[in-house]
Amino acid sequence: MIDVINLHEKYRVNKRAIRKAVRKTFLIEKKKYDQICVVLVNDDRIKQIHLQYMNDNSATDVITFDLTWYAQRISGDIFISLDTAKINAKEFQVTLLNEVLRLAIHGALHLCGYKDNYAVLRKIMSDRENQILNELLEIK
Repeated sequence: MIDVINLHEKYRVNKRAIRKAVRKTFLIEKKKYDQICVVLVNDDRIKQIHLQYMNDNSATDVITFDLTWYAQRISGDIFISLDTAKINAKEFQVTLLNEVLRLAIHGALHLCGYKDNYAVLRKIMSDRENQILNELLEIK
């Protein structure tokens, strides 16, 4: 099951599209999932999470927690800051929904085992995000 919870007080996005993006990511990666929760928050909340779990007091766009108990089915939480996503969307000249879908895909790829802690890994992950997003939006 993929749940999407919007805790942001200002922005609303299409939850169904987010579920579809996460589902498509797991399908393309040939991964089975159990419980995935995408939580949409503001910058204050993501800063708290970032500080509590990563000792970093800055806002970020997405944080993923792998909660998988056994290897056959993935479980996890994906926190997305809609405030930071809005800033990113403006910078990249895309809609807020498009940026949120990219971040949801990014989080799902982390749950599939992708890493982005080195430039070469970031490039691989970014290319895969774009491929999945383009398929999702049917861009050839």
